[in-house]
Amino acid sequence: MESDSPSSENPEAAAATQPSPSDLALRVADLEMRLLEVLAMVRELPGASLSRSETSIALQDLSAREREVARYLSLGLNSATVASELGISVHTVRSHRRRVYEKIGVHSQGELMARFQRISK
Repeated sequence: MESDSPSSENPEAAAATQPSPSDLALRVADLEMRLLEVLAMVRELPGASLSRSETSIALQDLSAREREVARYLSLGLNSATVASELGISVHTVRSHRRRVYEKIGVHSQGELMARFQRISK
């Protein structure tokens, strides 16, 4: 029986369509951020008994773009790479970075990464 999948005809084409490890890491980070946002919304529901974390509250204070920048920074990417990924200038990334740090209450990218690792466990 023949398969209709491109991998059975051309393994190289199938390998080319596989996401890279960095793409997968970004997708996982995006899902984690979305989960944190949903948890923060659930905590706001009347009668919700989930405890609030200061990080979840701070995440609610971030704009959508600030959350995107925070997600990339939490993966250890530098400002130039984040700018390239998001199609914005390095100066804009640095501005978002400053606001993210202020709103979340961290002073460095290492602290931001540690905060995201702690809340994702």
